[in-house]
Amino acid sequence: MGAPRAASYDDAPPTDTFDVREAQDGEMLPVRRPADAVAPVAPASIPARAQARLHFVLGALLALGAAGLVVAALIAFSDDRGAAGPSGPAWSQWRPDGDAKARVMEIADRVGRQYRGSGGQQLVAVTGGPLEVAGLPLTVALRESAEQGGDIELKDGDGILYRLCGLGEKC
Repeated sequence: MGAPRAASYDDAPPTDTFDVREAQDGEMLPVRRPADAVAPVAPASIPARAQARLHFVLGALLALGAAGLVVAALIAFSDDRGAAGPSGPAWSQWRPDGDAKARVMEIADRVGRQYRGSGGQQLVAVTGGPLEVAGLPLTVALRESAEQGGDIELKDGDGILYRLCGLGEKC
């Protein structure tokens, strides 16, 4: 065996396959092998039982996806205005009765009864009234985000201020 010669681009026809072996002097050189020396590789097969499981899981996922799309479409295109009026969606099935002042008090009583301690006792007294503090009317002001310009917009309209007062000093 003589000294290994340097491989050149012209030495390897494109149809050949190569096996890399280490030469005696430590260099890595391709060893020429004919193309028909390598047996064809059969594609991997999945057992029939596993295929059935995969088909079932795929079908279930597709059914869930389709159901999700149907639910999303129903939510997007449903008309909730009849239940809540033109101002927005319904927050609760419960509705207070009476005139405006009676409804404010009924809401305050209902909310106050919901705040209970571990012993079952009511924790706060809730009152409702006009949007004012110490007789001074309050104005609702909203600031836009910096990306929208950061302007302040004053909101007009009637508002109600609910106060939750505990039984401790200063509520």
